[in-house]
Amino acid sequence: MKRTWKRSLFLASLIGLSFSAGVLADNGVTKVEAFLRKDFTIALDGQPLQLEKPPLIYDNRTYLPLTVLSKLLDIDVNWDASTSTVYVNSRFDGQPENPNSAGQVYAQIELNMLQAYSAKYLGGEYQVLTNTYDSVQYYRVSDMERMGIDCRGIAKVQEKYTKALYATEAELAKVWKEKPTFSYIYDTMIAGETNEDIIAVLKSEAKTVLLASSYWGSGSYGRGGGMIYTIDKVPFPGQNEYHLLSYEMGHFYVYEMKLSQDKDGKWHSTGYSKVDIQPNVQLDPRYTR
Repeated sequence: MKRTWKRSLFLASLIGLSFSAGVLADNGVTKVEAFLRKDFTIALDGQPLQLEKPPLIYDNRTYLPLTVLSKLLDIDVNWDASTSTVYVNSRFDGQPENPNSAGQVYAQIELNMLQAYSAKYLGGEYQVLTNTYDSVQYYRVSDMERMGIDCRGIAKVQEKYTKALYATEAELAKVWKEKPTFSYIYDTMIAGETNEDIIAVLKSEAKTVLLASSYWGSGSYGRGGGMIYTIDKVPFPGQNEYHLLSYEMGHFYVYEMKLSQDKDGKWHSTGYSKVDIQPNVQLDPRYTR
């Protein structure tokens, strides 16, 4: 409770003009005079903070950018240009959830009909994986929690091979603040990575992985109608490891890939290993030679 009170007070005292050194008027932005104070120190819970830029002083009040506050206070800040709206969204302890942390037993589903979506939610745009199993569409919980949706307390199921948790829309509707707007993604989904240089390397490596198999032709699809559905960043601090979920010849695999940065700052793959996550499932004979 004490920690929550301190964070709320800190946010309330600084959030006033965190957008810029300007005041919004009826007809747009009015230019004002403000000052950067390099001699000011900002402390969080008594610990001085290292800021990229000094605080801004306007009308005898101190302001920080919302992007800075979002990192300090575990909040998400999104900008919706279509409505000129800044969304400040709270996060929660344990986000995203570790499916193995509680030792809970879940009902089980299996990888079946996968589809990636782009989801617009509270001013942000995210990527979400769904799995339709036994005529029911399930949403991957880690993707929903990345959006800031607290999925604790709702019913979940666990996918047999990846161990990922999923939930139905009916359950998610109990905890989201507004219904997301979903649209199809026709490319490989990237989850947990925002660095554009790394994303470009991952997409290139994904194509290389597919072409390395003798069953593939050119492009993302091959003789077996296969593809890489998702590239997920493994949540280990300081490690650039990724899991690529592929579908080949009626069979699901995971490629474990690591990236490193050379002395010039360029990212590249240091290799990958292919894991058969369905060892007891036979390949579809229609796709074998």
